[in-house]
Amino acid sequence: MFLLDVLRDSFSSPLQTFAHLSYLLLIVSMMMQSMLWLRILAVSSGLVEIAYRVSFLYDPVSIFWETLFISVNLLQLGLIWFQDRRHQFSHEERHFLESVCPQITGQRARKLLSIGVWHRAQPGTQLTWKGQMVPYLMFVSSGDVRVEVEGRVVGKCTKGDFLGEISFITEEPATADSFAATEVRYLAFERYALSKLLSAEYELAHTLESSFNRNLIEKLVKTNAGGPDSAAPQPAT
Repeated sequence: MFLLDVLRDSFSSPLQTFAHLSYLLLIVSMMMQSMLWLRILAVSSGLVEIAYRVSFLYDPVSIFWETLFISVNLLQLGLIWFQDRRHQFSHEERHFLESVCPQITGQRARKLLSIGVWHRAQPGTQLTWKGQMVPYLMFVSSGDVRVEVEGRVVGKCTKGDFLGEISFITEEPATADSFAATEVRYLAFERYALSKLLSAEYELAHTLESSFNRNLIEKLVKTNAGGPDSAAPQPAT
C-alpha cells in the first residue's frame, strides 16, 4: 500500500507527471530491438530530463550527466548513419532489403548479403525436391516459380516471395517440388551459413522471422484471390 500511495502522489500534478516522462522514454528505449530507435529514445529521455532539471528542479549535477549521456548516444547515432552511408547496394540488393528487412542497419544488411549468392534459373529448372532437404533459402527477385505435388500445381512463388523458408525453420524435408515457370532470378542463402549468422545476430533473426510470417500470409492471400478452386500454397518447400 505504501508504494501505491507514493506512486499515486507522484502523479498528483502535471509537473510531477512530466518528471516521469524521462524515465518512461528510457524504459521504452530498452525494449527496442532496433539500435537506431534505442538511441533516439535514449536521447529523447535525456532531453526531457534536462528540460525538467533546468526549468523546474535545478540540479547542475544531473544536467551535466544527462548532457554527457545525450552526447554519447548522439555519437553512436552518427556512427550508425556513417555506416549506413558507407554501404552501397545494387538495385537487386535494395529490392531484397526493402522487401525483407528495411529497418536493419547497412552494416547488418551487408553481413546478410555477403553470404547470399545470386542465381538465374531457366524455365523448367527444378529448385526443390519433395522429400529432400532444401539446401538453400531462396528469395525470388524476379520471375515465377511453380509448386507441385505429384505433378499437380498447388501454388506458386513470385517476385518478393521466399522459397524454402518453412524447411529452413523446421529443418524438415520439402513437402513439394518446385520449378521455374519462367526465367527466375533469385538470391540463395546456404542454410548452415545463414543459421550461423542468425545465431549471432538476434535482431536480424527476429526481422527475418517476421518477414517469413508476413510473406506466408501474402502467399495465402494471393492464392485465395485466384478463386475458390485455388489450392493452398505449400509453405514447406
